[in-house]
Amino acid sequence: MLFSPAADSNDISTDSKIIAHFDRPMTTLTSLDNPETKPVFLKFNPQIEGKIKWLGTSSFSFIPDTLRYATHYTVTIPKGTMAADGGATDQDFVNNFNTVKPVLLGS
Repeated sequence: MLFSPAADSNDISTDSKIIAHFDRPMTTLTSLDNPETKPVFLKFNPQIEGKIKWLGTSSFSFIPDTLRYATHYTVTIPKGTMAADGGATDQDFVNNFNTVKPVLLGS
């Protein structure tokens, strides 16, 4: 499992996408053209609303409606998430990142 932004990244832009790459197909080719809301297996803390776009059968991009400034986010794909081949993830995949902090430009 690979995530972007990378684990424990700092100063992530508030307009960043969240990308996950699996080691096996997680969706079928027929579902790639249908934009979806957040898949049930994707969990955020704090909660994020947005849309998902599959980038093939094994990768997706989550496009948040908005990310808050100066916020620590945790993204979890839980153990037992089903793959297209009927298999399941054998552990939780967790990624953390921090968004950019506002900067005072003058006084």
